[in-house]
Amino acid sequence: MVGHFHTHTHYSILDGAMTVDQLIQKASDGKIDAIAITEHGNIFSAVEFFFKARDAGIKPLIGCEIYIAPGKLTEKNQDEKNFHATLIAKNEEGYRNLCLLLKIANIEGFYRKPRIDLKTLIEYRSGLIMLSGCLNGIIPRLIIEGKIDEAKNKAEEFKKLFGKDFYLEIMRGEPADPNRKEDIETVQIQKKVESYLLEFSEELDIPCVATGDCHYATPDGYEIQDMLVCIAYGEKIHSKERFRYRIKGLYVKSKEEMLEIFKDIPQSIQSHEEIIKSVSFEFKKPKGLRIPRPIEFRNPDEILREKAFANLQIRLKEKKEKGEKFDENIYYQRLENELEVISKKNFSGYFLIVEDFINWAKSQGIMVGPGRGSAAGALVSYALGITEIDPIKYGLIFERFLNPEREKAPDIDVDFCKERRDEVLDYVRKKYGEDNVAHIITFGTFGARLAIRDVGRIFDEPLEDVSQLAELIPQEPSRKWTLEEAYAEIPEFREKVDSNPRFRKIFENAKKIEGLIRHIGSHASGFLISDRPITDYTSIAKAKDDFVTQFEMESLEKIGLVKFDFLGLENLTIIDKTFKMIKEKYGIELKFGNIPLNDKKTMDMLKKGDVFGVFQFESAGMKELLQRLEPETLDDLIAAVALYRPGPIQSGMVNDFIERKKGIKPVEYIHPDLEPILKETYGNFLYQEQIMFAANILAGFSMGEADTLREAMGKKKAELMEKIKDRFIQGCKANGIPEEKAEEIFNVMEKFAGYAFNKSHSAAYAFLSYVTAYLKANYPLEYMASLLTSEMNNFEKLTKYIEELLKLGFKILPPSITKSKYEFSVEGDAIRFGLGGIKGLGEAAAKAIEDMKQKVKISSFEGFIRSAQKFKINKKVIETLIKAGAFDEFIPREKALHVFDTLLSNKGNLFEDKKENGKSNGKYEIEKMEIETIGVPLSKTNIKQTINSVSYGIFPIEIKDIIEIVGKVKKIIHTRSGYITTLEVSHDPRENYENFFIGQDGDKIKEGNIYIFVGKKSGKKIVSKIFFEPKNLTLLINLNSPTEESISNIKNILKNQPDGDLEVLLEIKSNIFRYKRKIYPSDSLKKEIWENGGTLLVLPKDLINENSSLFSTT
Repeated sequence: MVGHFHTHTHYSILDGAMTVDQLIQKASDGKIDAIAITEHGNIFSAVEFFFKARDAGIKPLIGCEIYIAPGKLTEKNQDEKNFHATLIAKNEEGYRNLCLLLKIANIEGFYRKPRIDLKTLIEYRSGLIMLSGCLNGIIPRLIIEGKIDEAKNKAEEFKKLFGKDFYLEIMRGEPADPNRKEDIETVQIQKKVESYLLEFSEELDIPCVATGDCHYATPDGYEIQDMLVCIAYGEKIHSKERFRYRIKGLYVKSKEEMLEIFKDIPQSIQSHEEIIKSVSFEFKKPKGLRIPRPIEFRNPDEILREKAFANLQIRLKEKKEKGEKFDENIYYQRLENELEVISKKNFSGYFLIVEDFINWAKSQGIMVGPGRGSAAGALVSYALGITEIDPIKYGLIFERFLNPEREKAPDIDVDFCKERRDEVLDYVRKKYGEDNVAHIITFGTFGARLAIRDVGRIFDEPLEDVSQLAELIPQEPSRKWTLEEAYAEIPEFREKVDSNPRFRKIFENAKKIEGLIRHIGSHASGFLISDRPITDYTSIAKAKDDFVTQFEMESLEKIGLVKFDFLGLENLTIIDKTFKMIKEKYGIELKFGNIPLNDKKTMDMLKKGDVFGVFQFESAGMKELLQRLEPETLDDLIAAVALYRPGPIQSGMVNDFIERKKGIKPVEYIHPDLEPILKETYGNFLYQEQIMFAANILAGFSMGEADTLREAMGKKKAELMEKIKDRFIQGCKANGIPEEKAEEIFNVMEKFAGYAFNKSHSAAYAFLSYVTAYLKANYPLEYMASLLTSEMNNFEKLTKYIEELLKLGFKILPPSITKSKYEFSVEGDAIRFGLGGIKGLGEAAAKAIEDMKQKVKISSFEGFIRSAQKFKINKKVIETLIKAGAFDEFIPREKALHVFDTLLSNKGNLFEDKKENGKSNGKYEIEKMEIETIGVPLSKTNIKQTINSVSYGIFPIEIKDIIEIVGKVKKIIHTRSGYITTLEVSHDPRENYENFFIGQDGDKIKEGNIYIFVGKKSGKKIVSKIFFEPKNLTLLINLNSPTEESISNIKNILKNQPDGDLEVLLEIKSNIFRYKRKIYPSDSLKKEIWENGGTLLVLPKDLINENSSLFSTT
């Protein structure tokens, strides 16, 4: 028997240059009997390798090339060079010890690499085979250093510790470059080490073993490995001084090659059979799930049944109280069926664990989402409170979640308030044990673009050229492009590659590393909860900012372990904060269960495309879809989520769906028996569940079989589909459907299945989107304040959100040291800027100010300064607050900036008159400070905002030399001829207009109030005879020379204006027409009216005489 006992795949990241499949295929072709997988410092590949090797008839052995620190585990020396050793698990105990060693290496010993020390190795050696390792092994290194006696003693020590399970490892290679001195010397060193190892073997009676140190599948893999090493070390491939492997030939050799290479030391091959036969460890998958079973889950099936039926009764009672009509028997029968399947699959404990941590979260006031994904199709989930969507009401299928005819673990994604998700994880760790819970690892691979960029970098190609080539490869969420696909399908990419030898070189080499693993990470939401310590099944690795399992999700499932999903969803945090504000302000306690799902205000808002801030609906494409679809029910929103994907859009299904919904096209059914299931989607197969129902109704498929059909069609599994197609046609024929019709139906189903969507997933997302839309429509200030709070840590996005809200007419008040909270809050009819949103302040400082405000009354700028240091509020924080305008209520900004340093040093007071060293903090400077600290110049926009809120933002209006202007009166001078007023206007806040009012009632003009003036303009001066307050206004549109086209255009312009409270009158050739609804003018209204030959005026209703020409009267 011949094996390979020192083997690396691409799970030895940026070092191993072959996949597991390539390793198995090459070994199988070479008639190798066994392989020990020994990745560098990990067992990442163990499960994938084990089952693939076994299926190929190769005995799989699980091991690791482990790193050993030269000193103690706690010692971390920058110049240290770790030793290597090859370990192989003989049995269950050995595998557990290997997992424990790797956990210690990552958690306690990590220093550049996961390391153990000799003391730890000795403590956990039981059940392990040890090979002396490569040239970096302890014994080889001592030999290289000339410490021969010490090396011999170390070999004898390991023999005493490991007994017959210690082997001296013999490797043979060739110079990477036969002309490079260092490479030739390295091979000579290897031969010297070998001679001493063989001597020790004979003298000490320690068996030797021939290994290949395999890093790639074929001899030319050295070049791939060399590129990976350059990427790992950030080196250029042509650099002479860089790190490189000096030995090549580390490929997967055949049995024949191994026998030939080591024919002069046959004993090193004879050891292979000993090792292979001594190893008994193998992965086994249990019948049930390897999950905890706490005492309270004494009999999981019984407990689940009790809870499910009791909670379903409560749910049905609530539905009755809402006036819903339904058949209780349908609910109870379905629950019974689902529980039977769950019990048979031994999944009851899984549901109880999920229900437990959800209930705990709710009991702590942590918001839990309404559910997502296929789990929403389970009535058990709805009954237990895991989801909030009634699957029977919305036609969701249990078998889409849990197919009784397939071996697949359940997968329930649970959303929590993002800010408090970690509290739930802490609860789970405490309940089930720290050692039994861990984040799940993920592996990042070289995608097409990344492969191009990395290869371009190591070949020292200009960054700009490499970026241009990489960016020609599309990035699509629905498709992961390969380099070959890009070359075949994108002419511009192909042309670049073909026209330039440098690009061809990058392309060809990038293909060699594409798909190999580049780095590890942690799953966005997936955690393992195990019935025993995780090191009984796998080990722990150090990811960037977390400790993770050493097996990814699929490998964990193969050995009976289960992923639990804890998602932190920002939108839930927004909803939670909004609910709390609503309760505090209005005394209304909203929750998912009591939000009306037929709110007209919400649906009207969505129809208009007013989707800013609405979960999942914010994109331009979705906005357009909603405007065209004109949703009226939650079912319409569920359809919108399913429709807004590349498949339905590109196939023309969206247009067809909308036209059928609106009656433009007739609704047709491919078979009359399908009308009940396709009626909601107007004859289209939009949902995967409809494919399943069709197979059940027409061909008599069980729902489990129907789910298998759905998967085969959706994933285009040709061989499986052919078998199922025949079964489908025969089932249809048995139900009286002709074979030709049955085949036609199958083909239609197959076509639609390619882009049909999981309705459970669509329903869950649509529900959450509806909730956010409902809050925006009915509690806009509270919702938008929460939305802004959610972006406090992203200044750029926060600024964009504020700008958007200002455009929509929301009033945002600047930061105030006395009125601002840490988060954005509602104050009257406005949103108050939160201290946490001020750039440069920081969360700790903002919360320190909150703490200070609870303990000290802030009544002056000087008082704040005197108290600040007690609460560790430093000079920089105070300066930032001043620049943001937080002290404007106490002191002008320029003065505060000038004196605060003096006040901090307790050397001055506010009444000292000091020169400002020529520094100016006028309006422009203040705007600059506000942009720097709060993103938007609110001191400028607040004037505009206030004026726009009463004048709709369409001023100034100019007709020849006449101007209608709105502004805030800053100053009034009474003269003999009239009143000179200084106006601050919205359209040019940096400038003041001078208005000379010569009409009646000038004494009624009050400083600080907003008025509209109509008069003659000369530069920045206006002479007016008319003024009025901006109340009860009417928009007047005049068309002096109307044409059919201009009248039609004006009608369309008005049609596109949002609903509002501004009445519109049209004057066409002295005839007055009242527009059918009130509007809120858009930013472009004035320009569009002018472009179509119209003019505008805005007047109070009491000044208007609808029986005469409005413009001539004015």
